[in-house]
Amino acid sequence: MERQKHKKTQQDMANLLHISRSSYSDKEVGRQHFRHDEMVIIAREFNVTLNDIFWEDEELDKEIYV
Repeated sequence: MERQKHKKTQQDMANLLHISRSSYSDKEVGRQHFRHDEMVIIAREFNVTLNDIFWEDEELDKEIYV
């Protein structure tokens, strides 16, 4: 997980997005969805693409079942 690679806490990320830590946690585990603007902020913070963070596992799943 990119957040952990960069030694960021959920609170750090919540502060970056101007949301509560519990809201960030819900998004991280999939109970809520990240908004597009939040995804862009996160990608810029870690200097990666949206695909690198948000769709990497889905692409691996597609490769397995194709």
